[in-house]
Formats: sequence, C-alpha cells, structure tokens
Amino acid sequence: METHHGSRQWACSTVRGPLNKTMNDAVHEEFVELHVVSKNVQSIRTDRRLEDMLLEVALCQFDLLCLSECWRADGEECIESVHGDLVYLSGGCMYRGVGVVVSAQFRKR
Repeated sequence: METHHGSRQWACSTVRGPLNKTMNDAVHEEFVELHVVSKNVQSIRTDRRLEDMLLEVALCQFDLLCLSECWRADGEECIESVHGDLVYLSGGCMYRGVGVVVSAQFRKR
C-alpha cells in the first residue's frame, strides 16, 4: 500500500491466473475515496449504551464505521441518528452481532 497526499491507494501488480489482468487499469474517476473505521463496541445491549455509542460516533470522522460485538437482542435494526448517520445493526441468535454506520456526510455524496 502506498500513501499519496494522505489517502491510501493500493499498489497492485499483475494478477496471475485465469484473469491475467492488471488491477490498476481503472481510470481515476472510477475510484471513491472512503474512510473506513472498525470499532469493537463491547456490547450495546441497552438503549443507553447505544446512545453513548452514537454520541461517541458523532465525534469521529469516517465514511463507514464497522461495528463488532454489538450484542443487540433484536434481529435487525436500522436507526438514523440525530446527526443523520444511518446505523444498521444485527443481533439476535445468542446476542452476537455486527453493525455498519454510514456517515451523514457520505450519504450526501
């Protein structure tokens, strides 16, 4: 991976195998700059813990935030925060779960 002006770009070489095509043949306009963050939330079972997590998320800069160990009781939830972030959560089955937060700024693009 090489860094160019603060953003990360993949330094790809030729793919060996049946495709035998370079990974760098896309034009620059086809790329979307994306700031992806991952966070282990260590249980947001209660609504209070969820609210605390949403307040913390509001202080972060990201496009997509991947959440692990959500531990929500509901099978699936979709929540829009007061800041406009969309929060998708999964849970259920023994209270495991993951989630994805799409930032309000990214949604406006």
